[in-house]
Amino acid sequence: MAEPVAPDLWTTAVVDAGGRYGIHPSWRGYEAPIDYRMFEPEPVEAARLTTKYESRPDISVMPFALGAAPDTTIDLFMTAHHGYIGSTPPNPTSLWFGEVRPDEGVVEGSITVPATTLDAYLESTGRRADFLKVDVESYELQVLQGAAGALDRIL
Repeated sequence: MAEPVAPDLWTTAVVDAGGRYGIHPSWRGYEAPIDYRMFEPEPVEAARLTTKYESRPDISVMPFALGAAPDTTIDLFMTAHHGYIGSTPPNPTSLWFGEVRPDEGVVEGSITVPATTLDAYLESTGRRADFLKVDVESYELQVLQGAAGALDRIL
């Protein structure tokens, strides 16, 4: 699929770092023009989302991670809880994985995924970000470090 043209000034540009499960509910039903880019580095989920949104040219799935440095890789831990795939294993003594769902914090494997920074991505594609949603299971600081230029424009 060809890369869509960068959004004009009337289009809301949303970056969703950690796009697992799809477009965030707060954007469903948004009626103005939107350019929604979700970054989902886990290959199976990225493929599922790409298929799910193939008829939506305003929603794109980027099959790589965002981090603090361009052209790098990140090791991700995959757990029994399929919503948790992160750069650190889950804390087994946390309330969630220690008491509420103790069996779901078990690490089932790990993968190495490609990563770049939000700033490098935006510069290389000529895009911008009007809104930034970050939900990357303890890697938020690194995503924000790689988004310093974008944050200057958003704020």
